[in-house]
Amino acid sequence: MAQDTFTAGVVPGGLTANSEIKILICHVLCEIELPIAREDLLESLSGRGYANYFECADALSDLLSTGHIAQDERGMFIITPRGRETAALLASDVALTVRERVVRQALVYARRSSNKNANRAEIFKLDNGSYKLRCSISDKDGEIFSLELLAPTMADAQKMRDGFADNAEAIVRQSYALLTGGPL
Repeated sequence: MAQDTFTAGVVPGGLTANSEIKILICHVLCEIELPIAREDLLESLSGRGYANYFECADALSDLLSTGHIAQDERGMFIITPRGRETAALLASDVALTVRERVVRQALVYARRSSNKNANRAEIFKLDNGSYKLRCSISDKDGEIFSLELLAPTMADAQKMRDGFADNAEAIVRQSYALLTGGPL
């Protein structure tokens, strides 16, 4: 495809055609199957130099106006049937490695955001200078899982908080399996 984008910050092998960026956005939203925030989607596309940030922002606006993507009630991006069709027909026009890496990164961001609604992880400073991390998962009936851990530093507590956000479901499943001797 002919280069028709601003390419500052784009790594060799990155996207240099506006149409490639639009196809990749549709493909990513199809693959992750979760709503994703604008800033998370833009970071997934441009954070490692696969496309120029401003070109991605323009492509998002264009795709919204043409009905390929939409925003839910929270302003998160989702794919439309028109966007799904575009992705199905044209995704192979974008390099496989770029598609895989951007989808993987977008999925991390989308899961973290999705989990934030049901999961809580709070950090409390203790009198002895260490930190307590309290993690919990709730559903419509209230809290269904909680865990408290001590951390020697704020940095450790923050790493643990992020790990919980990324792996809450696996933590609950493994805890259940260890405590009951069987899968959840």
